[in-house]
Amino acid sequence: MRLVFKYPRPAALCARLAPQNGTARARPFASLAPDFGFVPAFTSPQTNPIKSLFDGLVSAVVQEPTTEQSIKKKYEEKLKKAAQSEGLSVEELIRKRKAQSPTPSGSSSSQPPSSPESNSTPPQKRTKFQPAPERKDGLPSHVKKLDEIMNIDKIMVEDADRITTLWNAYHSAKSNISGVMPAQFYKDLSTRAKQYPMFILPLPRSEGYEFYLLQHTHHQTFFTPLLEYKTHLSNARPHLILTHYIDLASSKDIVLMSGDIGEGANLTNGEAQNLCYQMQMFYVTGEESVRGLVREFHEKPGEFEYGRLIEAVESLK
Repeated sequence: MRLVFKYPRPAALCARLAPQNGTARARPFASLAPDFGFVPAFTSPQTNPIKSLFDGLVSAVVQEPTTEQSIKKKYEEKLKKAAQSEGLSVEELIRKRKAQSPTPSGSSSSQPPSSPESNSTPPQKRTKFQPAPERKDGLPSHVKKLDEIMNIDKIMVEDADRITTLWNAYHSAKSNISGVMPAQFYKDLSTRAKQYPMFILPLPRSEGYEFYLLQHTHHQTFFTPLLEYKTHLSNARPHLILTHYIDLASSKDIVLMSGDIGEGANLTNGEAQNLCYQMQMFYVTGEESVRGLVREFHEKPGEFEYGRLIEAVESLK
C-alpha cells in the first residue's frame, strides 16, 4: 500500500494548513514500564535498594532530636544532681516531672465546640471532576479534527479514489507521509493493536539496524527510538505519530492516515514510510510466521528472539 502520492495540492478542498500539534503535547510512552517490565533492554527496576538504603541513612543522620534528648543535652549536669538527690535515674526523674506538669487551663483532649459563626456557614460542596467528553472520532482532544484539515461538505460528494488522491497530495505538499486504507483493513489493524499495543521494529541504517519502539492508543501510533526510551522513559519524545481518521469509514469505506515527523527527529520521509510499512506487515499483511512475532513478543517474552525481526525485514529485500 503506497503512502504518498505526488499530485498538486488541491487548495479548494484542503483548509487550515497548520500542522498537527500532537507531537509536543503527548506522552504516549508513560504507561509502558509497568505493563512491559519483562523487557530488560529498556526497563529500569521499580525500586533501587542502594538508593533506599542511602535515603534511610540520611534520614537517620539528619533526624531532629526529641524533646527528651534536648533536655538531657542542655541540663545534663543539673539533672544528674537532682536525680541523685531523689534517688532516681535521670530518665525516671524526667518521667516524674512530666507526670507532675499541670495541664494548661482551658485545654482538653476533646475537640473544642464549634462557634455559632462556623455553624452558620454551610460547608462548600466539592466540585466533582468532569472528564472531557469523548470525540466521535476517538482521537484525543488536542489532535486536529478532520474538518479542520479538509472541507468535509465538498469531500462527501467525491468518491473514495478521488478522496485518496486529494488526501495524499495535500500531505505530500507538506512533506508529510500519508495513506488511505480500506475500512476493513484498518479494523483488522485496530483489533490487533488493542490486543498487542506495543512492539519494536528494526529500522535499517547505514551501519546496521536501529530499533524503534511503537505504541498504539486512541487511533494513533507513536514511534520513538529504543535508545530514546531507555534514556528518558516516560518522557521519551515521539519521533513519528500516525493518526487515523475513521470519519469516512461508514460512508466511503476508507480510513485516512496522516504521519507527522517530530521536530528534531532523525527520520527521513522514506524511513518514516518504512516504519509504517513494517507495522502493517507485522500486524496485518505479513505471513502467519511474521504476524506471530507480535503475539510472541507479548505472550512469550522470555523466548522472544529479536534477531527474527531483522530476518523478517531482510527477507523483503
